[in-house]
Amino acid sequence: MKVEKLERVRFGYKVTLGDEVIQLEEETIVVFRIKKDLEIDSKLLKAILDADKVHVQKRKAIVHLEKPQSVHEFKTYLRSLNVKESNIEEWTNTYKKLGYLDDLEYGKLLVEGYKNKYGAKKIESILSTKGLHPETISRVLPKNDDALKKLVMKACKSIQKPTFLQAKNTVIRQVIAKGFDYETTLKYVEQYLDPKRFDESNAILKEYQKIRSKYEKTYQGYALKQKIHQALRQKGFSGQQIEQIGVEMENNYV
Repeated sequence: MKVEKLERVRFGYKVTLGDEVIQLEEETIVVFRIKKDLEIDSKLLKAILDADKVHVQKRKAIVHLEKPQSVHEFKTYLRSLNVKESNIEEWTNTYKKLGYLDDLEYGKLLVEGYKNKYGAKKIESILSTKGLHPETISRVLPKNDDALKKLVMKACKSIQKPTFLQAKNTVIRQVIAKGFDYETTLKYVEQYLDPKRFDESNAILKEYQKIRSKYEKTYQGYALKQKIHQALRQKGFSGQQIEQIGVEMENNYV
């Protein structure tokens, strides 16, 4: 077969071989010195196509490196392209030396993006899924709790609950769900959540009336009292508050 025509396209050339048209990477054209009127037999064509497959993979690998990623993620991508393991190791080592792959810098970048949103545990989990080595993760994890303090302050300011206990428990659940430490979270919640914000006497009165109205058609006496007590406990009121409202309201229902 003779090369009849070469036509420039986005990633290389369209090469016309008699009645057949194939697309080859520019690197393939250069390596095999393909030009018009070149004679190509079946053996050479196979070598060209095999090499071109690798050149395509390499081009895609380079394009993929435009976004930050870990060595693990890069290797995973190469395997999705069916790149040979020997080439995966060779290319990975080359791009590490050139600075395109750096797990430590990538870890720092991720931490910078997540440190004001998640706690150390959550960030550690994210970095682990990226394939970063535990030693690398340890080096980049945030060492202070400024983000936690800011998050708790914001949550304590915006929380809308009828009782201090409900607000406290809700804030703690929200914060530790983001991977922050429970003990430190508790410390800051107790520091920044002001009990004076909550009008619990009015809140428990409303809840008492609502709960009693719900159960008094079914329960009487001690059983009704227990149902009300249990329901108010679940709402976050203390035993002392419940006993007090029970005594205060008792005469109203005689």
